[in-house]
Parts: sequence; C-alpha cells; structure tokens
Amino acid sequence: MKLTIHMIQDRLAGYNAQYRPGQDMNQSFAEVRLMGSKGGALVPDTLYVCTSGQLRRARLEGAERAAFICVGGDGVEDRPALRCAHFFTVNREGVCLADLMNDLLDCFQRLNDWERRLEEAILRGKSAQELVDLSAPVFEYNYFLFWDASYNLLAYTKGVEPPNEKIERIVRQGFFAKEMTDELVRMNYIKNAMAFTKPTFRPATNYMNLPFILKTFVVAQRVQYIISLYYTESEPSQGMADLFQVFVSQLEAYIAHRADSTRRRAGRTDRCLADLIENPGKGEEYLRDRACVLGLKEEDAYRLCVVSFQEYSMEQAQYMRMRVRSSCGRPIATVYQEGLLILFNLGENSLREQETWAERLQKLLELLPVCRAYAAFSSTLSGCANVNTAFKQAMVAMTYGRRLDPARAAYYYRDYYIYHMIESYSQHFPLEKMYVQKLALFMDTSNYKNSNLYLLRTYLINERNISQTAKLLYMHRNSVIYRIARIRETLNMDLDDPDVRLRLLISFKILELLEPSIFLTNTDRGETAGQELAGE
Repeated sequence: MKLTIHMIQDRLAGYNAQYRPGQDMNQSFAEVRLMGSKGGALVPDTLYVCTSGQLRRARLEGAERAAFICVGGDGVEDRPALRCAHFFTVNREGVCLADLMNDLLDCFQRLNDWERRLEEAILRGKSAQELVDLSAPVFEYNYFLFWDASYNLLAYTKGVEPPNEKIERIVRQGFFAKEMTDELVRMNYIKNAMAFTKPTFRPATNYMNLPFILKTFVVAQRVQYIISLYYTESEPSQGMADLFQVFVSQLEAYIAHRADSTRRRAGRTDRCLADLIENPGKGEEYLRDRACVLGLKEEDAYRLCVVSFQEYSMEQAQYMRMRVRSSCGRPIATVYQEGLLILFNLGENSLREQETWAERLQKLLELLPVCRAYAAFSSTLSGCANVNTAFKQAMVAMTYGRRLDPARAAYYYRDYYIYHMIESYSQHFPLEKMYVQKLALFMDTSNYKNSNLYLLRTYLINERNISQTAKLLYMHRNSVIYRIARIRETLNMDLDDPDVRLRLLISFKILELLEPSIFLTNTDRGETAGQELAGE
C-alpha cells in the first residue's frame, strides 16, 4: 500500500508540521526511510526522514520523485534540488528523529497489514460485515453503513453507539424504513445514484445531519450496493478520503468476486427454486413453469430443509451441497442467503417413499456435525404454490429451535409452530400476562424437576396417566396422586376439562418462551428416530 500526501499530512498533524507542496499532488509513497549519511541517488516514491544538516550534505539526486520530513528545518527546503519535492518541516520542540521515524514505520506497517487482511478475507469469501470490522480501527471508528439496492443493511461499524436516531433505527431494524427511502428520493440521492460511483463528500447539511463520504457500486449496469462513512469521531480530511478510496477499491473486488460466485451457482434450477420462494404471488402459470424445471409435479409431496452454518463460507456450503446430492438421492440443493436449501421430493408419499426419505434424512443428519451446520425442516406439503410456505415453516423451526434447543442440530416445524403462534399473539398482549398466573406458585427456581410445576406438566403431556408420570419422575404412585390433588385445589381448575388442559399446556409453552431453560431436563420434545420414521 502507498501513502498519499494527504495521509502523511494527517499523520503529521500532531507534530504541527508545516507543508510545502511539490509539483505532483497525485504522488504516493511506497516506503519510509531514514536518510543515510552517505550520498547516492534517492529512491523514487520514498518518504525520507532527516535533519536539516543531513539534507545540506546530501547529493539529492532524484529528489523531485521523493518527499522529505525534516526535523528542525532552517530554510534548507529552498535548495534548488528540493523545490519540486514535497517537503514537511517539523519544528516542534522535543521531537526525536528516531521516535518520528518509528511512528511513520508503524503507520506504514498497520496500513499494509490492513490491506493484506482485506485481500485475504475477500479471497476466503468472508462477509461484508467482517470487512467493515477489519477496517473500523483504521477509520478511527467513524461510522460505516453498507447496504444493498433493496436497502437491506449488510454491514455497519460495531462496538460504537450509532451517532443519531436515524442510524440507530437502521441498525436496529436491519434496513432503511420506507420513510427514510422516501426522504432519499426527495433529496435526489436515488435519482443521482450513478453520480456517486466515485467517492463523493457531502457536508453536514444532509438527511443524516452528519458529514459523510458516499460511494455506489454498479453491477450489470445497475447500482447494487452503497456505502457511507459518517464522520463522527474526527473531522473530515482528505487523508481519510484517500483511505476510503483504498477501502472501496477492495470492496469493488469483493463485490466482483461475490457477483461471479453468484453467476456460477445460480443456474436455472437454483434460480427456479428461489423464484418459488420469493415470488408466490406471480400466478399459477409462473409457478408451474418453475416447478416443471425442478421436476416437481403439482400432486407431489415434498419437504424443504434449510441448512445454516456455524461459520458460513461459500466453500463449506458448496461442499455440503455436493455431499447431499451424492448421498441423499440427488435432491434439489442450492446455496441461498448464506445457507443451503434442500428440496426433498417425496412423490406420492407412499410407504416405500417414506422409508427412502427416512434413509436420506439419516444421511443428512450425519453430515451436520461434519459441516458444523444446523438443519430445519418444513412439514410435508404439496403444490408448487406452497414452496414459499415450506420455506417460512423451516425458518420458523430454525429460529425457535436455535433459541429453545441450542444443543440440537435438527429442528422440525411441527415441534415449534405453537411457539410461533404464541409469539405472534404477543404483539397484542405481553407474554408475561398470557399464561395461567397461579402456575408461578409451583415454581421452584432451585430445582424445577422436583417442583409441582414440572409434575403438572409431565402429568398433562402424558394424558393424565398416573403410572407413567410416576415412572418418569421416579416417584411413588400415591405421591403423584396426592400432589396432583393439591395442585387442583390451588389452581381451582378442573383438570378433566379439555379446555382447561389446553390452556395449561399453552401456558407451559409460554413459560418456555420466557425462559428457554425452564424445562431443560425433560426429553419429551426430543426428536427420536422412531418418531421421524413414522412421519407426520
């Protein structure tokens, strides 16, 4: 990486250095050197650190292609050989030549390390967020926002409080709200987006009320990505603008690499599966055409699996895709949204096909720990119009499975749909007020498994079978009968009433949402091989 004149000016600002421009303001410098006592030609594009005495003794051959930082200048910059060179004079008392040299060497080293790490991250397929995380210290934690053409936030500066309410809302929601994009339209930012393909500075009189640099990225003749750097921790400077140019040049390579990867993996089959998920309302003809490409008949049953990785990389996703296609009966599998989509066609869902599905499922489950991945499954559905529903079901299973059962690797929609229903209802009433409040009387925070709360739950989910409840809780049958009777009295509820039992069972689900570990010792929600082989 080369330092520009403006970067050097920023670095020397703390030394109160005086600057006299050279003839080439676009010149940049590849290294910094301490000027030696011996003569010889100077190395082009080099920043020399020296004293005025050293400069007076030097031959200065080729000085016009170098720059000089002189400690204790006394007019030596007026030598004819130096008149075309960039010249910095440091007259501040107490400045040590060695300390100044070490400071500049440290600056060069940190910027070169940053550029190298960016290049490695791009080659390894790291996310945009990781690129911004690498860059935040270089930009003194001024605030980055990086978003796509749909105004979904891709990356931002972490570890720093958002500088204003608008940016805080964008970060919290993960996208620009409609009123924000409307404001951008009104201010012609969207209309003039192509004008920002070169980094452009905007003063504080803008929609964010902060000075910032803006850059748009064009893919296939359309603006697809936008990045802004908001000056929140330092004053705007041309030196930081030059650093921004270095960073966005790396982002250009990242976006080109990402676009190329997308083109390689987004074949017609992959695109058709994405179309069924993303465009359910485009009409029957559109959906049947996509389903036909996938070999999916209208009457065929299928299940959709969404795979998420502990640490996503394209190489890892492609490897698992290859393994799934080779060992699980060649289902439709495609990389999608930093994960993997797998569509298992169950045909007419006959007994034989259910057995085949069970075998393929087992092979997939064996792959999950190898690839450090999690899998979520939809219900068995049919009809091409329901692929979107299957995807939503799988995502619900993934969301609640990771939240409630983090130790597991496979999640099934049938196990979690009730939590989704309850939490959707919580938009109208707080969950804390929705369960049977008297259940709080039975909670023993020190030992849930021996509490009456755990006893009542076990009793109800085992269809009020006294013997089975006693066996599961290692209790005497008479003890179960006695404690259930006391629970009935405390609740003042008829446990023989199916509506009462339903309300209590829903209350237990709510308690799990409020405190996922509350029933951690139970195994009644565990997915056994026998249950899965039996189907739904």
